[in-house]
Amino acid sequence: MRHSSLIAAIVVMAILGFGRAWGETAPAFGISYSFFRVDTSKIAACPRADPIGDGAFLPRYADPAVRSKVLSDLKTMRDSGLTGMRTLIFFGETEETPGDWFDSVRDIERAPRIVARYANDVAAAGFKSLFLDYARLGRASPSCRRQSWGDCFDSATVSHTLAFVTRIRAALDAKPALPLVSDISPEGCVASGTPKGLAETLRQYGAAMIAGYKRAFPADRAAVSCNFELFAQGGKESIDAIFAEAGLKPDVYLVAAYDRPGVDAETASAALAQSLRGSAVPYIVSETTYGNRPHLDLLLDRLTSAGRGPEAVYFWPLHDAADHCQVDVAPPYSLDAALGH
Repeated sequence: MRHSSLIAAIVVMAILGFGRAWGETAPAFGISYSFFRVDTSKIAACPRADPIGDGAFLPRYADPAVRSKVLSDLKTMRDSGLTGMRTLIFFGETEETPGDWFDSVRDIERAPRIVARYANDVAAAGFKSLFLDYARLGRASPSCRRQSWGDCFDSATVSHTLAFVTRIRAALDAKPALPLVSDISPEGCVASGTPKGLAETLRQYGAAMIAGYKRAFPADRAAVSCNFELFAQGGKESIDAIFAEAGLKPDVYLVAAYDRPGVDAETASAALAQSLRGSAVPYIVSETTYGNRPHLDLLLDRLTSAGRGPEAVYFWPLHDAADHCQVDVAPPYSLDAALGH
C-alpha cells in the first residue's frame, strides 16, 4: 500500500468512526470536481455574480498551468480519503468559440484527447472510479429554455451529441483505466408533473442517447440521472421506460439529493427509499450537499433502512443552497470537510 493510501485509509476510519452507523458498510465517497478556481468573494452576490466564472478546467486542460493546478488538487483530494471522481463535460453547439465548454462539432477531435489525458491523470492520482457527466448546454439540451423549458432545443443536435459522446468514450480505450459510470442524459427523468412537451422531448432524447451509446459500448454503465424528489414521482419508471425502448434494463440509478430551501429532505429521502425498495438495480447518490452532516445522516439512514444503501455518494461543492450559487466551496476538497467535520 502506498504511503498516501495508508494515510487516506486512516482518515476514512477515523471519520466514519465518529458518525452514525449507515448499515453494515458505508458507501464509497467521491467528489464532483469540474472547476479549478472558485471566487468565493462573489458568493454574497449570487446569483447575479458567478463564483465559478471561467473556472471550468477541461476545455483549458491543454494549458500547462491549468493542468498543474488540477494535478495538485487531485493529489490533495485523493490523499484526504475521497475515492471517486465525478467531472462534468460541458458541451453544446454555438457559432461563437466558447471558453467554458466544448463545441460538439468543432471539438470532436480535441475533446476526446483532453478527456483521455484527464482520465489517465485521475487514475494516476489513485482514485478508484471515474464518473463522467455529459452536461449538454444551449440548444443541444432538451431542457433549453427561452420562455418555457425545452422551447429552444434543436433535435438536429442529437446526432452530433451522440457522436461527440461516443468519440470521447472511445478515446478511453475498450477497457478504461478506472471503473466508469457515464451520465448520458443528466436530469433526464420525467416526473408526473413534468409538462407534456418537455416530457416527450426528454424521453426521445434519453432513448436516442442510451440506445446509441449502449450499442457502441454494451458493457458500460450508462445512466439517465434524476433529482430525488422526481425519482419518487414517476422518475424511476421513466428511466426504466427509456432503457426498455432499447430492450435494456438500467445499469445503475443516479440520484441527486440536496438539502435546499423549499424541499422537505426527510419526506423526499423516505420517498426515495421506498421507490428503491425491492429493486435489484444498484444506485449512486450522484450529487449531494457538501459539508452538511445532518443532511447526509438523514439521507443515508432513510436509504439503508429500506434495506440497501447506495453504492457511492458524490458531494457537489455547494454548502448552502440558500445562497443561490452553483458552487460556493473552492477546491481542493477533502473527505473530512465534505462529511461536515
